[in-house]
Amino acid sequence: MRDQYDEDPVKFYDEGEPEEDSGPKMIPNTDLTPKERRWVILGALSSALLIGLAFIVGLGLIVALMVIFWG
Repeated sequence: MRDQYDEDPVKFYDEGEPEEDSGPKMIPNTDLTPKERRWVILGALSSALLIGLAFIVGLGLIVALMVIFWG
């Protein structure tokens, strides 16, 4: 059973925000082939792994220096 508020929901807006821009932000639909989409996904994954690897190596160096000087 639907409520009376479900049909006409009350929308709250910030004072500086225009009402027409209040909807969800969608990524524009680009026409990529499945091969291009796979390359985009693999590129994003590899860049995330490289960034994570840099942090892991940096923390490993810090731990190694702590073991050397306090060990």
